[in-house]
Amino acid sequence: MRVLVVPLPYPTHLMAMVPLCWALQASGHEVLIAAPPELQATAHGAGLTTAGIRGNDRTGDTGGTTQLRFPNPAFGQRDTEAGRQLWEQTASNVAQSSLDQLPEYLRLAEAWRPSVLLVDVCALIGRVLGGLLDLPVVLHRWGVDPTAGPFSDRAHELLDPVCRHHGLTGLPTPELILDPCPPSLQASDAPQGAPVQYVPYNGSGAFPAWGAARTSARRVCICMGRMVLNATGPAPLLRAVAAATELPGVEAVIAVPPEHRALLTDLPDNARIAESVPLNLFLRTCELVICAGGSGTAFTATRLGIPQLVLPQYFDQFDYARNLAAAGAGICLPDEQAQSDHEQFTDSIATVLGDTGFAAAAIKLSDEITAMPHPAALVRTLENTAAIRA
Repeated sequence: MRVLVVPLPYPTHLMAMVPLCWALQASGHEVLIAAPPELQATAHGAGLTTAGIRGNDRTGDTGGTTQLRFPNPAFGQRDTEAGRQLWEQTASNVAQSSLDQLPEYLRLAEAWRPSVLLVDVCALIGRVLGGLLDLPVVLHRWGVDPTAGPFSDRAHELLDPVCRHHGLTGLPTPELILDPCPPSLQASDAPQGAPVQYVPYNGSGAFPAWGAARTSARRVCICMGRMVLNATGPAPLLRAVAAATELPGVEAVIAVPPEHRALLTDLPDNARIAESVPLNLFLRTCELVICAGGSGTAFTATRLGIPQLVLPQYFDQFDYARNLAAAGAGICLPDEQAQSDHEQFTDSIATVLGDTGFAAAAIKLSDEITAMPHPAALVRTLENTAAIRA
């Protein structure tokens, strides 16, 4: 079986698919990533092969985020006019990118002749491609999926006519949706998916000497993520560092990529920088993770049973933060006022560290994830899906 992977140009979205790609390869199947420039290093670092696809700025634009103020809670309010417009604009950007890149994807698929397409749930190009080539499409979620409603409606509005022009009845429905999100955290309106266990893959790197050692200090990890900081600037990171390092008995471990290392200057003695260190190599020694709710950091923490303080900024992060707080496994600071209130920030950290109930709830979510089928168990499901049109 040949599996062509069609991701969005977000490294963490591809990372969510990597364990399944490994399982497919270990079972003797061929896997090829259709990778724009932003993803090639991520795919190669995971030992996966790629076919280069030219980049397209519109694909990665979540509703014109370069012009938005952050945090933007409207992303978590799809039932409001502002939220509906944001998600409709996001779908419009992705749909237009799909049309722009369709000839290139068609050439690749016709040359490589895959048996099945493994597609990011937001990568509309994959669904169009599957329909035109009569290939089964399996969608893969990256975590919480808020694309029902305005995003889905606008996608159909824009792409149904294009698909009908090519002889289809509309934007094709996927054969299957794979869902690594534990049910307790998934968006309430997300269509039912087949569960697949989230296995942390945070990139490759060296195990740090301090990574397994617990100290007398209570270790708090701060990780905002590359994409968040590129969009928001340094404010969320610096606020978190200031709040965590002020608390007595806390050691702050600040996870950053190389390009954001320069943001961290004049740090106090109870701060440690983890530059380009995969989170799964040291997160078990932490008692709290402070993050924006991006899927890579947030789901790694959830999988390891660690409570979180979430500072959502855009896209799916508000749904994740709200559901995590409702599950009792963390606290959400939902808007600019809360995130910029230093006293509220420090109080929230102290509250999570001081109440064992948060850790107990986080462990319940971890148990929920580990009860889901391992990616290797889904290989046969993909084989059967590919056989439908063989």
